[in-house]
Amino acid sequence: MNAPASKANVKRRRTLQFFALAGVTAISLAASTAMLNLLADRYATRVDVTATGEQHLAPRTTQLLSQRSGSSQLIVAADFRTIDPRARQYLTDVTDEIAARSREFSATLIDTGSTRGVSDFKSTIATLVQRDKAILDAHASAIEAGSQSATSVSQTLSQSIEPQFASLAQAGFATPTLRTYANQAVAVVRLRASDLTDAAVRVRQQLTPDDLGLPRLDEAQRTLLERMDQAASDLSALARDVRRLSQDAATPSQATQQLTAMATQLEVARDATLASLGKLRELRRPDLLRVAAALRTGAAALLVGPPGGDGASSLVALELGQLLPSGAWLDATEASRGDQRRRVEELVAAALASVLAPSKPIVVFTHAELRAFMDEAPVIDAMRERLGLRGVDFVEWPVVTQDAPAIAEVDPTLSRPLVYVVISPDSAARSETGAMSGTQRAAKLAQTITTLRERQSNMLVCLLPSMLPGFGEKDPIAVAIEAFGVNARTGTPLLTRVTTPQFTYVENERVVQATDAGEHVIASAVRGLPTYLTWCVPVELASDSRGWSGSPVLTTPAETQTWGESQWLRVYQTPREQVPLIPDQPKFDEGRDVRGTGGAWTLAVAMERETHRAVVVGSNSWITDKYSQQMGTVEGRKTLLI
Repeated sequence: MNAPASKANVKRRRTLQFFALAGVTAISLAASTAMLNLLADRYATRVDVTATGEQHLAPRTTQLLSQRSGSSQLIVAADFRTIDPRARQYLTDVTDEIAARSREFSATLIDTGSTRGVSDFKSTIATLVQRDKAILDAHASAIEAGSQSATSVSQTLSQSIEPQFASLAQAGFATPTLRTYANQAVAVVRLRASDLTDAAVRVRQQLTPDDLGLPRLDEAQRTLLERMDQAASDLSALARDVRRLSQDAATPSQATQQLTAMATQLEVARDATLASLGKLRELRRPDLLRVAAALRTGAAALLVGPPGGDGASSLVALELGQLLPSGAWLDATEASRGDQRRRVEELVAAALASVLAPSKPIVVFTHAELRAFMDEAPVIDAMRERLGLRGVDFVEWPVVTQDAPAIAEVDPTLSRPLVYVVISPDSAARSETGAMSGTQRAAKLAQTITTLRERQSNMLVCLLPSMLPGFGEKDPIAVAIEAFGVNARTGTPLLTRVTTPQFTYVENERVVQATDAGEHVIASAVRGLPTYLTWCVPVELASDSRGWSGSPVLTTPAETQTWGESQWLRVYQTPREQVPLIPDQPKFDEGRDVRGTGGAWTLAVAMERETHRAVVVGSNSWITDKYSQQMGTVEGRKTLLI
């Protein structure tokens, strides 16, 4: 009896020991798993085992992620039925890797090709509008106050000042000169009163939210600025003229007192208008307004950062066509998967850097033409739009007619960083009678470059060939950039001999596709991208660096049929389509022309000295819409050239 009982007890104890051991093991595994998950969240480690390192984030991106404080979200809304699967994969590869490195980053892809996607997109925008509601309402209130001021000034003009001028014109004591002036003043006052009333009506319409919940604040502000600026100018002129008439001995004594009172009224109306203008110009444009045009298209790529000190979202837009390029573009570039992925990463990293920036920079388009022309003859609208989407404002500075750029118009506090884009003038251009010649304007721009360098201003200098070296003189702009440790051969631009069944001629335009650029961040960004350049000036790092360190950004092979031509002016002054018809085409001359050395011509360099930066590009037309937005042929395929 005891033996069987003993065996049962032993079996029971073994069973209990087994389950106890199993329980301890399970608890240990659970604890270990929890601990590993915790460590993984805190110390995420991803190993890139690809041969090209394509799953490895660039150091700049890693540094940006380490500097972040607060969440950020990339929102990409597009009809993915029209998107090349490769482009989408490159994007998700990058966003997945960034999200793995930073728990504060997330990406949302919305397919607007579906009914639910359209609804999700509108819901996302509504969330952004609600998030920025306080600052949008404050912006709208400031514009409404400006509109009320415009209405008040309009009423003063139509109900008080216009009748007084009309009465003066009909007065029996009025001289012919006074009567003529009073009639003219009636017309001016009536026009300005009508303009201001019309502006107030339009502003009310523009302040009404659209289907996205966004009022057209930019349009409303622009309407008031234009109408009130014109009114202030005319009121100032009228006040000055009326005051002068009131003090003129030829003015009838019966009119003197009335004119004096009218001059005071005009000055009060002018001052009220100028005060409203000042407040309107000081308005800080919310980031959400910058991307409103992109949002209204129904397809957009936005990076939403953490709210700023004023409660508004830090928000930038990315160009959807660059983030998700077409299949034709991907085929034409023939860049590797790693290169394409790095290009997308650079776009996202640039957007991250933009939302991190406490204040967005201002680009100062600096040139030596005889007058400002960007608004009258827009030639770089694509660049301006691209900069605007990232919160970067644009100011034009014609150094010949303007001593300094009008920065205060876009930055009243003068606290934002400036980047000067300097465009060389055409030294061979014919001058207007009495105006500065091309060489004089080049000298003026060279002085500006020197002044900016001495102030340690960051610059992008775009060069053009100069005819001065051909006459034994130095190009002042080339001399100015020597201080950056850069030598520019502006007297010998690159020409390439081309042979067709019909002609043998020289070509100055070229498509440069950088595949083996330097390690500079700009070089990495343009790797694999075709760039259209005209009248290329070779640039090289000088033996005397002047304390600057430099890196090539863009190069082109030094082929046998390409050389630096000293006698280029005739080709330059001939319309491009007629160049093949030129007799005695230029040929390489050993005594005066230049051959490439080292296997490549350098066409752009990036220079640094401590915190001071300068980029020199040996072409000045590449940023214009004519070249940056056209389709070209690269290795037999059509592609958008940059």
